[in-house]
Amino acid sequence: MGEFYWALAIGGVGAVLGMLYAFNGFAEPMDLKRSARMRNLLWLGFGAFLVATGDWWRFASAPDAGFLLASYLLGATAGIIFALLTIVSFLALSIRQANHLRGGIDPVPYSLLVDYLHHGYAHYQQMRAKHDEARSVRQAQADQ
Repeated sequence: MGEFYWALAIGGVGAVLGMLYAFNGFAEPMDLKRSARMRNLLWLGFGAFLVATGDWWRFASAPDAGFLLASYLLGATAGIIFALLTIVSFLALSIRQANHLRGGIDPVPYSLLVDYLHHGYAHYQQMRAKHDEARSVRQAQADQ
């Protein structure tokens, strides 16, 4: 039973680091030198390295490092997926609400979610502002 608690604790640490990776890493635009995604990925990798090379045999109930590494990576993957699904869900709800307020006229495209995943939140905001600006220009031209 002790192995389960060790795996749960190490998996929880991986999940927290995975969520931090996703929440922080997708906030900035992609620039490989100063990218938050790369910095956070290094933190995830460093945590995996510590789990894999740790002297776990000092603790009487600790399982082997391979089992702990698997639970860490599984927790990190689950944390990343959970965080990205949460963010994308809120962005999709925001787009849906904007489209509902517009009454189906010139809707905001859901393809902006893919822009967010590829380029980050700053790019998503720029593309959404560009789409909103183009809509106001079309409205102004239609009113004349």
